[in-house]
Amino acid sequence: TLASITTPPATGTVVCENQSFTLNTAATNAASYQWMRNSTNIGTNSTSYSVGSATMSDSAFYRVVALSNNAGATTCKADTSAPVLVIVNRAINITTQPAAFSYGCIGASFNLNVVAQNATGYAWRKNGTPNGQTASTMTINPFGYSDTGNYTVVITGRTSCPSVTSNNAKVDPTTAAFITVEPVNTDVCLNGTLNLSVTAQAAQSYQWRKNGVNISGATSNTYSIPSVGYGVAGNYDVIAVAYFGCTNDTSVNASVKVSTPLSITTPLANTDVKCEGQSISYNIAVSGTSPYTYNWKLNGSTVGTNNSNYSKTGVVTADSGRYIVSVLGSPACPYVYDTIDLDINRTPVVTVAPNGMSPICLGTNSTLNTTVKDQASIEWHKVGSGNTGQTGTTFNILGATNADAGTYYVIA
Repeated sequence: TLASITTPPATGTVVCENQSFTLNTAATNAASYQWMRNSTNIGTNSTSYSVGSATMSDSAFYRVVALSNNAGATTCKADTSAPVLVIVNRAINITTQPAAFSYGCIGASFNLNVVAQNATGYAWRKNGTPNGQTASTMTINPFGYSDTGNYTVVITGRTSCPSVTSNNAKVDPTTAAFITVEPVNTDVCLNGTLNLSVTAQAAQSYQWRKNGVNISGATSNTYSIPSVGYGVAGNYDVIAVAYFGCTNDTSVNASVKVSTPLSITTPLANTDVKCEGQSISYNIAVSGTSPYTYNWKLNGSTVGTNNSNYSKTGVVTADSGRYIVSVLGSPACPYVYDTIDLDINRTPVVTVAPNGMSPICLGTNSTLNTTVKDQASIEWHKVGSGNTGQTGTTFNILGATNADAGTYYVIA
């Protein structure tokens, strides 16, 4: 008796990737079965054929051959089912999730986007409730405070493939960027450090510019340059970049000046000695960024005026001491200073004029005396002859001769 298939494999089998499927058959007078996929023998001698986890290669036409007891090599002694198509659909694959956290600009258009393979439909939800958006990109225009929340999208796929829900996307409101503290004009000393800063609300990043040109990598609320050169000078501003389409804000210009440090070109002498009643005049000269401010001090107390020269007439001993002049150019650069030590001597005073016996006898000895104060030395002079070579408060004549006659005086 020939085999006869009474229940052929069912048509219309559709599964998703990684799902299982089973084909069944029933036959009379069948000694064995041979399943076929696209004419290739598969499976075992069974009335069913199963796939535990379908792949795309399992999408094919399937048949089963029921062999008679005495089939032998004669094909007519077997019965073959009509081919049935098994369809394996690709599963949904999200390749780009919605942004985990983003801002919606109040009054502007806002978008959330998802990218998925093998998707046939989208259903966006806010806080778990569908909001009617059914495209891969959700658009809210205009965005309002009430649109703040947590968003997901449920993605549907082909037949038999389960829906997939995206990761959660948190959306907060924001407004246009607004600069609250502007960068300020800055004077920096050559080889010093430039520091600029700005404070802004609702800014996600910043872009500093010099003379209107973007500075690469300068994208924080502070901008610094160590060891500046003259080329750093210019006008700087910064753009506060708002979130997601909100309006940016641009700062005012901050003028940056690079100053030259001071150097003393004409220094003071180390020391000076004057006598009471004389005059002093000291000068200092510097190079570097002007204008210059001068401050003269004597023994720690301010004297003089804001001038490169300090002068005084009729000095007294109280004017003795250490003079220090400090010079400041640009406030960004350190000041320089120099010193001079001044010693004021008192004017010697002859309190007792030279005196002694007069006349004196030839061949005798005689002594002239004087009294002087505040002197460094005393010289005895003779009118018409000059310095006698004798010093001190006494002048001695030994063995007087006619040549010793004359008028004597002292120089202290």
